[in-house]
Amino acid sequence: MINFLFHNDINRVKWDDCIAGSSPSLPYSFSWYLDIVCPGWDALIEGDYHAVMPLPNRKKWFIAYIYKPYYAQQLGIISHETPSVSLIKNFIRQIPEKFRYINTNLNESNMLDDFAGMRPNVNHLIYTDREYKDIFKNYSRNCHRNIKKATDQGLAVKKLSDISAFSKFIYNNLEKQIDEFDTQQCDMLERIIETSVNKGTGHIYGVYLPDNELCAAGFFIETRDRCVFSVCASNKKGKEANAMYLLVNSQIEKSAGVKKWFDFSGSNLKGVAYFNQSFGATGVFYPTLHINRLPFFIRLLKH
Repeated sequence: MINFLFHNDINRVKWDDCIAGSSPSLPYSFSWYLDIVCPGWDALIEGDYHAVMPLPNRKKWFIAYIYKPYYAQQLGIISHETPSVSLIKNFIRQIPEKFRYINTNLNESNMLDDFAGMRPNVNHLIYTDREYKDIFKNYSRNCHRNIKKATDQGLAVKKLSDISAFSKFIYNNLEKQIDEFDTQQCDMLERIIETSVNKGTGHIYGVYLPDNELCAAGFFIETRDRCVFSVCASNKKGKEANAMYLLVNSQIEKSAGVKKWFDFSGSNLKGVAYFNQSFGATGVFYPTLHINRLPFFIRLLKH
């Protein structure tokens, strides 16, 4: 049986045990992560936390709706075994009617070919169980060239400890690319990084020019079977020097030989997809669930 539970009624230990043992094991659905990106989240739970589905929700004009939180690429139905088609459909049917509008991402194990309310998105993955030299051989010629260019210019990758400086660098170099990227999102990112670093699962790295100027930076978060490339940015000098190629290559080299997926976190954008695929990454799809239960007159206003 699938039950709806309010936020305060959820058993955090059992919830996190389910997320930690799931496949894929993604960071976004851990209770601490959800608390940061969508405070007050509720959930659907099957049995004794055999399968779960977080429901990030809020209200607008007294209408409750489910939405896509910032920094949470994939949520959806999570269990230790790949959810069956019937289980996925049952979870979706059990989303309470009080949520009149649903627009949220599920995860890569939740794809359904025959469900009209789903739209596909693409993520990119590399399995790092091989030696680094074998992974490196699958990079494109352009990727090899860009890494060499960055190396020849004396760029160096270093671990960062100043979380505030990192988030400000991201903010300063992404504010024109992300809609409504504001101080609230910046604070949210700092909390995610700080918590994950304290738990030993989060790491931030920077790429420095020979004069020790930071020109690119990225945040990586790990789970049992993933190393997720979560947030990154380059300034003008970093882009000219191909610093991001050096940063990603450095992290893949660290992950080599470990039975994990290096997860690029997307993307549907052609330019980002080209970057990811240049490292030999494979596209894996995950769906957006969209259900509109709004009254007809509100749909007209919304349009």
